[in-house]
Amino acid sequence: MKRVRIQQGKVGLVFKNGDYKKVITEGVSWLSFSEKVIQYDVFSMLNTYVPLEILLKDEKLATMLDVIEVKDNELVIVYENDNFKTILQAGRHLYWKGFINRTFTKIDVSKIYITESIDKALFANYELTKHIRVFEVFSYEKAVLLVDDVYTKTLTGGTYRFWKK
Repeated sequence: MKRVRIQQGKVGLVFKNGDYKKVITEGVSWLSFSEKVIQYDVFSMLNTYVPLEILLKDEKLATMLDVIEVKDNELVIVYENDNFKTILQAGRHLYWKGFINRTFTKIDVSKIYITESIDKALFANYELTKHIRVFEVFSYEKAVLLVDDVYTKTLTGGTYRFWKK
């Protein structure tokens, strides 16, 4: 038997002959010599080579994770402790629960208009601006908004933001 110590802020995934066996948390654990532990920081995303379906069969581990599934036509804004952290694109993303208060705002970018309540200060953030088209119409101008070559409406003076498709 070998002794393994998991420190605060870490979680260990135990593998035997390459197969996932269990999750161990803070404290001392005893494992057989054929078992290996990979430690993960609970303050960041869980990035692992093990397929998610295998990990989520472990009920203990499943309760410790937030699984964020983002479809092709969606984005998810991640906030940590009410501050913007990042934007997630299509795929499955895993975050540890409990240590950091995370909230997730799902956005449907298949529509043109930005209808979600997003803090205007984020419109200056590069991670978000690469998904947005900005048009400025001066007060003495008018613009015609065409969506898929079809007239939608006339825009008067102001700044307009739309999701990129």
